[in-house]
Amino acid sequence: MLNYLYIFLPPFFLALIITPFWLTISQRSGFLDLPQEHKIHSKPMPTMGGIVIIIAFSLCLWGYYLFANRAEIHLTYLVGLTLASIIIVVLGVYDDLWGCNAGKKLLVQLIAALVLYQFGFFIQEITNPFDNSIYLGFLKLPLTILWVLLIINAINLVDGIDGLASGVVLISGLTLFFIALNHQEYSAAIMSLILVGSIAGFLLYNLPPAKIFLGDTGSMFLGLIIAAISLLENRKSTVTITLLLPIVALGFPILDTIYAFLRRLLKGMSPFQGDTGHLHHNLLDLGLSTWKAVLLIYLFCVYLSISAYIISLLPKQYALLILILLAIPIFIWLATLKYLGKSLKGKSE
Repeated sequence: MLNYLYIFLPPFFLALIITPFWLTISQRSGFLDLPQEHKIHSKPMPTMGGIVIIIAFSLCLWGYYLFANRAEIHLTYLVGLTLASIIIVVLGVYDDLWGCNAGKKLLVQLIAALVLYQFGFFIQEITNPFDNSIYLGFLKLPLTILWVLLIINAINLVDGIDGLASGVVLISGLTLFFIALNHQEYSAAIMSLILVGSIAGFLLYNLPPAKIFLGDTGSMFLGLIIAAISLLENRKSTVTITLLLPIVALGFPILDTIYAFLRRLLKGMSPFQGDTGHLHHNLLDLGLSTWKAVLLIYLFCVYLSISAYIISLLPKQYALLILILLAIPIFIWLATLKYLGKSLKGKSE
């Protein structure tokens, strides 16, 4: 376990040290997130803090490959992840500074997803709980792209209150680390732990009340990396339930994103238009402080993460049953929170 601590600590301390410098740069350069109708902060806030995570993660990942153990991280994966990250970071910086419409965002995200696919990040089969796995063939490309786009935008959309997106990805990344370790998928395990360390160092400045925001630069980068890691872990398809584990581990942002898209479509809005109907907004409508709302969502994510790990240890036939039983209370809980949030908001108006 000491070896894994050595992997975690360098990105943690690097992010911890860099964040104050980037905070000063953001303030002096005018890299600020201005208050808007669908945002809850009331004053300009330093943003693009995701740059810190990007630097810490990239330097430590390449450093591990060059100076620690090349055998545990394949160069092909490393190059592909780096190229896709550059594309997403350029998009994020442009969006944070000048704004970018949904169509252009999706196009650039699509290009990044194609890069990942070309370098070996893809869904190659779907698990059949009652028989042999189903190989996807030509369907693996569209399903891989759909998965990457879903996770990037899911993390981007939940980045609505202090510390939420970074904390959710930290919990999910830690979960994927233990699952990948159990499946002996060391590339995914090392990437997960370096990501967790990078986020942890930054999160100390991002927790409520936040001193700096992730920005779209950070949230989209986190979405890309966690999507890529989950695809790597998925390569051990003989011992895992294909995509089931990352779906459960990332259950909160996925559910919230699907609900947001459906809600906006039913209201005649663009599914990419921002609003205040997310789960974290509903918790704030219930009268919870930002700290309490974030903590409650963290606990929910921990519950899902523990469930994902338990499912990873079960035969696939039992895992499907556990997933069904797990889904019922989750949907009831989410529906109740949404209803209470809307009721209280209606009374206040």
